[in-house]
Amino acid sequence: MIAALDEQVGRLVAELDKKGLRDNTIILFASDNGGATSGLFAQGAKSDAERDAEVGGIEQNQKPPASNAPLRGGKGSLHEGGVRVPAFVNWPGKLQPKVVKAPLHMVDVMPTLLALAGGKGSPDHPFDGKDMWPTLAQDAPSPNEDILINVEAFRGAVRKGDWKLVKIALLPGKTELFNLAKDPAETPTSPNRIPRLCAILKRGSWPMRKR
Repeated sequence: MIAALDEQVGRLVAELDKKGLRDNTIILFASDNGGATSGLFAQGAKSDAERDAEVGGIEQNQKPPASNAPLRGGKGSLHEGGVRVPAFVNWPGKLQPKVVKAPLHMVDVMPTLLALAGGKGSPDHPFDGKDMWPTLAQDAPSPNEDILINVEAFRGAVRKGDWKLVKIALLPGKTELFNLAKDPAETPTSPNRIPRLCAILKRGSWPMRKR
């Protein structure tokens, strides 16, 4: 799959060069999640008939060979191994080669590209993301003070600066707090030692949940 993807992207880039459009085209590529570390997520959404007809692959009770080390978790997880993914943006003459480590989110893509194209969003339908171009091109800090990683009926996670809160509502329930700058591997801990920060992160996630 990776080889086929690389070949097709190469064809697109070659065609842009041929038509003289390469210097006026932004290429953005990103993964959607970390590698699957459980057989359930490695299989993806398939019917029983599709699974029965499939030859090879990973069974639900098998552990896939993916590793997101040193990050914790994988596809389907709220931990960094599942949600922190590689991405690149390329625009000849506009972006210099560099590594950007500021926390950004896929919802930042739309307002960024729209701003670069000279467009504006509607105040009636504000974007969830923010313009990340100054971060990419000018080394500005992340435009995001808070990042809602995900929220579901039974779990959620939010990041504020270097701090990340993971809440599991399924009984018996669990709340974990991490400082990603000091502990990117998210070592399991109890958040009770910093209750005020936990409360701030929880309150900050509620307005984003409503959106």
